[in-house]
Amino acid sequence: MDNVGTLMPKGTKRNTGLTIWLWLMVIAGVIGVLSNLSLVLTGLDVGYSAWALVILGLLGITNLVLISWIFKWQIKGFQGLIVTAVIAIVINLTQGAGIWAVIFGVLSPAILYLFMKSQWKMFK
Repeated sequence: MDNVGTLMPKGTKRNTGLTIWLWLMVIAGVIGVLSNLSLVLTGLDVGYSAWALVILGLLGITNLVLISWIFKWQIKGFQGLIVTAVIAIVINLTQGAGIWAVIFGVLSPAILYLFMKSQWKMFK
């Protein structure tokens, strides 16, 4: 099951923890994109500027692409997630988000790294 729908190097198998975390990131990413963009479309005031919600939505779409690269053993997916996390943290801070937004923004890539660490050499 860990190899379903991926382009994996021959003879490799993604560890279960990494696979589960990647799928959780996909689910959270889809929910985040839909939430941010629906807030923009409905004009509901949640304390964020429309531009910030649009950028966060676009970052979410970018993250989904980057996660797909990690599924394909491409290290640039992880590197890109670090960049988008930093951008999201800056936006969240400028929009008055609390410390939890910053903690989650740092925690998600950190957990991903911990799951990737044991298979780091398999990434290109």
